[in-house]
Amino acid sequence: MMADSSVAANAVLIIFAVSFCGAGLAWFKRWGHTLAETMAYVLLSMIMIQSWMAQVLLLTGLTVLYLPALVLCTCLALRVCFTHRRFVFSQFGTFIRFVRSHRLAISGLLLVWGYVAVACVWPLVKFSGPDLDYYQPIWHNPRTILSIWTAHPDMVLPVLNHAVFAASWQPPLAIALANVSAYTAIGFSTYALARRYAWPPMAITVTLLVISMHRIVQQSLVAPSELLPAAAALVAVLAIYRMCEQPHWLDLIMLIGAVSFSVSGGRLCFLMPAVLGALSLVAMGRRHGMRMAGAQVPGKWGGILMAGALIMVFTQSSVIWANLMAGKAWIGEPLYDSVVFNPDALMGTAGNLARYLFLAFDMPDFVDHFFRWSLGFSLLSALKGLYQSVVATTLAGRGAAVAFDWSWASGPDFSWFGPAGFCLVMPSLGVALARGPRRLKFTALAMTAYWVLVGLILAWRPENVRRMTVFFVCSGFMMAFLLPHWRFGRRGWLVLQALSILLLAHELLP
Repeated sequence: MMADSSVAANAVLIIFAVSFCGAGLAWFKRWGHTLAETMAYVLLSMIMIQSWMAQVLLLTGLTVLYLPALVLCTCLALRVCFTHRRFVFSQFGTFIRFVRSHRLAISGLLLVWGYVAVACVWPLVKFSGPDLDYYQPIWHNPRTILSIWTAHPDMVLPVLNHAVFAASWQPPLAIALANVSAYTAIGFSTYALARRYAWPPMAITVTLLVISMHRIVQQSLVAPSELLPAAAALVAVLAIYRMCEQPHWLDLIMLIGAVSFSVSGGRLCFLMPAVLGALSLVAMGRRHGMRMAGAQVPGKWGGILMAGALIMVFTQSSVIWANLMAGKAWIGEPLYDSVVFNPDALMGTAGNLARYLFLAFDMPDFVDHFFRWSLGFSLLSALKGLYQSVVATTLAGRGAAVAFDWSWASGPDFSWFGPAGFCLVMPSLGVALARGPRRLKFTALAMTAYWVLVGLILAWRPENVRRMTVFFVCSGFMMAFLLPHWRFGRRGWLVLQALSILLLAHELLP
């Protein structure tokens, strides 16, 4: 009986996902979004709707209604799909023509995304770990979430936006679908933003470089995944660009929802949302003035109510209020979201930023083996010697909570972002700051501010890499501005695409 109910729940979830994508495609395209922008919006909207419903039902103790709510949403989406069936099917033709124009890159993308969609199912269905164990008392609470203190008086409620997909009453495939959707949304958002600075061949190359980053691939196969807040933050950047180019109330609501949904775990959960909020105000204010954004609001009472509902749930206001009323810390911290503050002020910040730069120089472990075999020395050992002679002798252990060391063969918990992170993303950020157009420069400045704030606030620990995923995801599209300046021709971007596919194969194949 239990197996039959799981199969039925998975079937409902899959039908919901397919029908919602079709309905969302018809809805967003009618407002002038490109296909890539539409799919980025649709995939994040699908994740947000599931999370919003799950959290509301959890807060009210009505989790038994989650599957009926999914069925209702599926029926509404199927109705929209049927009404606009000709338009939805016509988009497949557009996609096929695009595939034919970029056979190598799209074949690699489809192969990887297909593999991830299949490979992540079984590991995540029965996934368990210390982070998810923290949430078990919440999932098994029989009444409302506020009654949890009766059985667990020491429990502090954590951020639930992304962890709620691991609830015991969710369909078994909920985590897998959320991860794959976030991973794919990052790809579509990167392409949509890269197209503003490069032609399609280079934009698709940049997309492939981003989604082949070591940690991005690893995070698509674990739970809870850092890709959900990262995808939300990147879609928020996309919405900012669209609001600057052609203000529309739908993009404003998506911006508000994505910024709110980017609230993740721990006491720094509002750091990136605050950075994105400041970027929104500066970029839109400089482009149109805030009156233009406000002009999208009057007469859209449904949109105002929707934005208010998203903010109330995704900012965890009810959870924070409940914690404070119970005399507890304002937000809970699972194992990997715990915070150790930097005690050494600016000197500690300098040490931390230097450590993050050394860690960003991340290569596959076979690179070090090649250097040992061909040249008789270890590249990784040489970097560690450079750190000891330059940073350790000057700043010692300032800013670090534990002894600093690293490896290129780390597991998914502590892995970094591969060659593209240091060799392409970091230079792209510098070029965007120095020579980028105003909107790109503002975005690069916001990402740099986030990087510096992490170094300033947190003492260095290996777990801090979790704070960097959103940085590299939101900065990846800037490679499109850098690479054309290198005058890459067809041969150049084909080489980059082939290297990206090889890195993906190295990450995914045993």
